[in-house]
Amino acid sequence: RRSQVNQAFEHFINASPKSPEYLSLYVDNKLRRGLKGATEDEVEEALERAMSLFRYVHEKDVFEKYYKQHLARRLLLARSVSDDAERSMISKLKRECGFQFTSKLEGMFTDIRLSADAMDNFRASLAKRSMSLPIELSVSVLTTGFWPTAAAGNCVLPSEAMLCCDEFKRNEAGYAYLGENLATWGYTTFSVSQDQMMMRQDGAKGKGMHQRR
Repeated sequence: RRSQVNQAFEHFINASPKSPEYLSLYVDNKLRRGLKGATEDEVEEALERAMSLFRYVHEKDVFEKYYKQHLARRLLLARSVSDDAERSMISKLKRECGFQFTSKLEGMFTDIRLSADAMDNFRASLAKRSMSLPIELSVSVLTTGFWPTAAAGNCVLPSEAMLCCDEFKRNEAGYAYLGENLATWGYTTFSVSQDQMMMRQDGAKGKGMHQRR
């Protein structure tokens, strides 16, 4: 009888091609705000409920595509309620589907960690030289292949932003530090304000802040 119930539920879940996307949106909502203030047990229960549904989903690669997009937004905009909850979810996906399924997701976390270390070094270097920038700069260097990609149009940056980018490129504590950890460079992301984000992609002729793979 339980087998029949499982088969019926599996059919129901996969009847809609939107199920992988909706499940990823559910997890995204939980990890952005739904689990704020929750206890460790409550977090675990919510993630396990999501995994119970995930096991029935046939198109797991579609779920992975949407999950990567939602995770990228949470990481770049610092909108995740808990790094521990994020890593717990990835661990569950890894146990369920294997290392290959989560390797890019884990690489995204590594990029964010290395970028944060580089920015700490960069800011310390500026302070040591008693130098200040015209705007607050926060750079995240993202490894090509880990992150979701999108067509990037030409972005004309304000002179103040270009000055900050040039200083970061010249600064051994920032640019060179990451160059030792990441073999290639893709997008340069910097925050202009809390609610606005600009992205610039290097072109084939080397235009932009970093070299591409």
